[in-house]
Amino acid sequence: MQIHKLRLATNCSLTTLADFYTTLLDNIPVEQTDAQLTLQVGSSLLTFDYVSTALAMRYHFAINIPANQFDAAKEWIADYAPLIQSDSGEDTFHSENWDADMLYFYDPAGNILELVARHTLANTSNATFNSRSLLSISEIGIASDDVAAQISDIQARTGAALYRWSGNAAFAPVGDEQGLFIVLERGRIWFPDTGVAAESLPVTAVVENNGRTVTLTFF
Repeated sequence: MQIHKLRLATNCSLTTLADFYTTLLDNIPVEQTDAQLTLQVGSSLLTFDYVSTALAMRYHFAINIPANQFDAAKEWIADYAPLIQSDSGEDTFHSENWDADMLYFYDPAGNILELVARHTLANTSNATFNSRSLLSISEIGIASDDVAAQISDIQARTGAALYRWSGNAAFAPVGDEQGLFIVLERGRIWFPDTGVAAESLPVTAVVENNGRTVTLTFF
């Protein structure tokens, strides 16, 4: 499943976000107004809509990188943002189940971004790692009071299957290595030991699965 477009809400200054992402992505925004900011992230489009609210609006989303360039990505991101550490001081993480390496950092809005090298994908690169090594948005977190119902709805609308699900009723990924909805119980703390509780926030995602393109809107 490919995530072609991802639209999120923010109460952070769009100018502040534009400055951060323009530097990170080494590319000018696709669109920037007082109400909306759109950025190219690899093959995906990322849009932030400004909303005036005192509520915390903190998302989790992930970006795929070449499977063989995790160490290079860690060196590269150090110029832009400190890594999020676990309570034990780790700042890089490996998933045996997903055969992937991950690191995490915050943007100025407090969103949790993840760079993930998935060793199940044939996307290795010999190029020097830089902003053009960011391949696509590959995950978006969706918090819900009814995880099972949310999973069923996503599957019905996209035709996507559960991905390497552990059987945890409070956490389930839907899709594949190219694009995943990470559905989890509202209030669960985002990994790794961020202290940030997953909340039900506005999300619009345009995804393609098995040749079918659909738009999903949450909350």
